[in-house]
Amino acid sequence: MSTIDTIYIMLLLGSLAFGLEAMFVGFGGKLLLIYRRHRGATLGAAFLLGFLIVVLAIVTSTFLNLEPVFLMLVVLVYSLILGKVIGVFRAKLFGRTPPPAPWLETSEEEIKRMISARGFDNLLEKNERRRRSEKGGVD
Repeated sequence: MSTIDTIYIMLLLGSLAFGLEAMFVGFGGKLLLIYRRHRGATLGAAFLLGFLIVVLAIVTSTFLNLEPVFLMLVVLVYSLILGKVIGVFRAKLFGRTPPPAPWLETSEEEIKRMISARGFDNLLEKNERRRRSEKGGVD
């Protein structure tokens, strides 16, 4: 087996990393949120995207008769280009669901009940005394 064949095999085995790199370029910090909601779809898309990057780089380097060093450069360029392309189609691929915000739905009375249920009534009393003293000093 020649050296270039070994490089091709190594690139194909590492295609998941190139796909994740492209997805990080396209989605930025939102990739972790997408991964948390759609683990299988995210890993599958990263693998397919990485495989596409590697195959395109191999075809390009074979067609242009490039050295292996330039093959690595072509892989990097394709991962950046496909990352920007996938960033454009971000909403169509995974939808736009807002992150969960349970703290917005919790009222102050519910928070007080949770604190007292955990046995921290003394903290509530101290807080109420502090509020009364601040309010009394202002009036």
